[in-house]
Amino acid sequence: AEILSAFKDMETRIRSMALVHQKLYQSEDLSNISLSEYIKELSDLMMKSYSIARDLIGIELSVEEIKISIDVAIPCGLIINELFSNSFKYAFQERKRGFIKLSVTLSEGRKINLNYSDDGVGLPEGFDFRRDGKMGIKSLVSIVENQLQGDISIKSQNGFDCALSFKDTLYKARI
Repeated sequence: AEILSAFKDMETRIRSMALVHQKLYQSEDLSNISLSEYIKELSDLMMKSYSIARDLIGIELSVEEIKISIDVAIPCGLIINELFSNSFKYAFQERKRGFIKLSVTLSEGRKINLNYSDDGVGLPEGFDFRRDGKMGIKSLVSIVENQLQGDISIKSQNGFDCALSFKDTLYKARI
């Protein structure tokens, strides 16, 4: 069961990266994709991958229309993939219904602010995501802080809350 779960996690990560390339090929702009379209399709893909019924776990997406480069889209997709995966695998184990909210805004200075929350079981009391986090949380933190040079905070109040921000100007346009 553990091995199958690991393969499913790898498969969803690969699909999230493949979706970036698909969106890029469909775009009129060969450097940027629509973040809102990408997140919508990625959330649908995640629901299907984990066989989640929409009437059991509701998802509210509020994503501003932002064009991002592939260099930002891939790590962003991996972050969103990890957040959804964790919710689907852990947040709603004790009950069958739940709610996930994801919002993405663009602030001054081209800073992307991503806020993700679920109303699941939350994290164990005293959990320190830097110290106690497993591979998924550690890779999430590493992508945000090291690859995107952003900030991340994780809390557990009536579920799970994650807020992160990073500049989308870290990479230069290629075309």
